[in-house]
Amino acid sequence: HGQLGFRAPRELIVEDDAGLRHALALYREGVSTNSPGLALVNFWNTVQVALGSTDEAVLSAWLANHTTAVVGQVEKGDPAEQDGVAWAARLRDSRNSAAHGLRDRADGLVRDPDSVDATHRIQSDMRRLHELARIAITLSWPSAVSDIY
Repeated sequence: HGQLGFRAPRELIVEDDAGLRHALALYREGVSTNSPGLALVNFWNTVQVALGSTDEAVLSAWLANHTTAVVGQVEKGDPAEQDGVAWAARLRDSRNSAAHGLRDRADGLVRDPDSVDATHRIQSDMRRLHELARIAITLSWPSAVSDIY
């Protein structure tokens, strides 16, 4: 069995920017947790911080423009692969589900760790938001992190 390894840098140099440090802290927390729901919420928050906005219209537009690049495998019940607006709404619904135990909307996803379907959806959308968080950081701070080997 072969092993794939990457040499870790001796040092990471991060641009001195409070927003970047906040985004990286949320991202780090997202990749460090074993809970897909907590990771999803942290990646969502990373995108918000990277965009510098809590405005729902700003976030929805950004997600609609970038989500189709990270959709991956589309499964039964998923929005069409290239429908960015539907994917933005889907990711928001998954985020709301992960963040709240009860939902006001009867048609929204209910986060139930014992439900295989709900857990699968949260895991799938968490992976999408993970990639979107990385993209948001890279676009907002294109040369913010450098490494030294």
